[in-house]
Amino acid sequence: MRSLFAGPAARLRDLLRSLDRRAPVAVKLGVPLFAVLALMGIAGYALVAQPVLLAELQNAYADRARGLASAVQAEYDQRPDDREALGRFLRELDALDESVVRVRIYRVVARSPVVWASSEPSSRSCGTTRWTWTPSPR
Repeated sequence: MRSLFAGPAARLRDLLRSLDRRAPVAVKLGVPLFAVLALMGIAGYALVAQPVLLAELQNAYADRARGLASAVQAEYDQRPDDREALGRFLRELDALDESVVRVRIYRVVARSPVVWASSEPSSRSCGTTRWTWTPSPR
């Protein structure tokens, strides 16, 4: 037995030793085993649930994109020849929805796709911009 004036570390060590002597073997083995099994269960659930959550997130993004595309299509169907009105609508859509990065409407002119309207303010001369495909850097 240590003195009452012993340091806190010594008192804690004495307390742990006395608890260790009193605890049955089943508790000494069961508590760590239960903790390991619980952690494995949580990790397993995370591994199983992750693909499901990612699929739901992808579906939500796809539904949002389809909704925005149908709104742009409806606006285009109302005024297919009014470039300025379409450009204003696309810029308003871009300003209202933070998920929108850029919207472009293309039309085929002389067998080549041309930007007809865009959410970018710099594309006021949309009819002269030719479409070119460039691969994305990886």
